[in-house]
Amino acid sequence: MSYMKWIYAMVADNSYNIFKMMYQQAVEKNISAFMFQGSEIKTAYAKSVCDYVEKHCIPEYEDHILQNQIEPDFPFE
Repeated sequence: MSYMKWIYAMVADNSYNIFKMMYQQAVEKNISAFMFQGSEIKTAYAKSVCDYVEKHCIPEYEDHILQNQIEPDFPFE
């Protein structure tokens, strides 16, 4: 899986929150890498992923969700 596809998949399946938490714990403990979904992730790379997701992916995903919300039809008004 390409890196961008992997990043967008994390946002879509909400595993990004776990990734970010693991990154923050690694930074607090001054660890240079951590395991996520069976892969070793360097803390410096994780920082770049988190910066990118927070700046681009989350706003785009939220806009997409808002645009695709359909008001339910209530035939019994």
